[in-house]
Formats: sequence, C-alpha cells, structure tokens
Amino acid sequence: MAVPNRALNAYLPALRAGLAACILWLAACASEPTTDSSSPPPEPGDTTEAADRSAATREFPVDTLYELLVAEMASNRGQYPMALENYQRQAYKTRDPQIAAQAARLANAVGTPEQTAELARLWLELEPDKVDAHYLLATSLSRQGRVREAFAQMQQVERLAGRAPYSRIAADSLNQPEKARTGLLEDIQRVLSDQPDNVELLMAKSIIQPVS
Repeated sequence: MAVPNRALNAYLPALRAGLAACILWLAACASEPTTDSSSPPPEPGDTTEAADRSAATREFPVDTLYELLVAEMASNRGQYPMALENYQRQAYKTRDPQIAAQAARLANAVGTPEQTAELARLWLELEPDKVDAHYLLATSLSRQGRVREAFAQMQQVERLAGRAPYSRIAADSLNQPEKARTGLLEDIQRVLSDQPDNVELLMAKSIIQPVS
C-alpha cells in the first residue's frame, strides 16, 4: 500500500510530534484508501503553483516514508549520520528531487565533500537547472581540490542566478598545488576576456594573483 507524498515540508513537521503518533499515522494510511481530500486546498491566488504541486505528487511506499520519518527523528536528536544514510538511500531509491535535495544539503552540512558532490549530481539529474544543486556541486568539488571542475559548475550558477561567488573557489585553490591554481587562473582570464567588468571574476583573480 502506498501513501501520498506531497512536498515533505507539508507533512513532516506535523509528524515530528512523536514517533508513536507517526506509527499510528502510518498504520492508518496503510489500512485506508487514499482520497483527494488528503490534498491541501490551493491557496488563493496561487492556482499555478498549486497545479504544479498536484502534478508533482507521487506515491511513496510505506517503508520509504517510514525511513524518511526515522531520518527526521534522527536529525532532531543530533544523529546526523543515520539521518544522512536514510536520506541518501531513499534519494537513489525514489529518485525524487525533493528527497535528493534534502540528502545533498544534509551531506553538505554533516557529510563529506565526496558525498555532497555525489548527491548534488543526482539532484542535477532530476532538476538540471536548480541553482542550489549547481552551487553545492561547485563548492564540494572545490573542497576536494578539483577547482577547475568547480569553476565550470559555478559558471552554471552564474548562468542561472546572474552572479556567482567565484572567490570561494579561488580561496580554496590557495591550498592546492601551483598547477591547480594556474589552471584556474587561466579559466578565469579566459572568461574575463569576454566579461572584463565581471566583479566576481575580478575578485577571484585578485585572490590568486594579488596586484603587486
């Protein structure tokens, strides 16, 4: 039996009241057919967004929803490795963009750069033009010393958001071998040749190659 999934933020806060209540809720959902009445009414003046939410509605198996609830409970108790493990497993199992996003953000907060990059890539598979996903991938690659790959991802952030904090990658490059810094500087100068007034790029260049 499957239970309805809307945006996790819509129902998880209510379920955090206690594990006992969660179990009772799951049991009730498992024994009763789902109906349209379980969907929240659209907000006035927001019919387009409501339609998008309705179109995105999926059904999750009970075991998936249970693992997400356990992850939330673990996170609330500071048991972050367990929370991340559950979210990561369910992100790959369901391929749901909201779950992938939560897993990537959690990995960025408490996991490794490698985990963050892996989950950010999954998120981008599901939502290719998500700015936050590109940013998480860029910063996680930068933390691994893969600054040129990070620069390419930060360019996607700029494409989608209009600007990007290239200086963060430049700062990370200072801890890398000279070859990595030189390569990043070449990339920055190449883009600056087309965008000479790009303040973010100029700042990044000044970090790597300070004006004497």
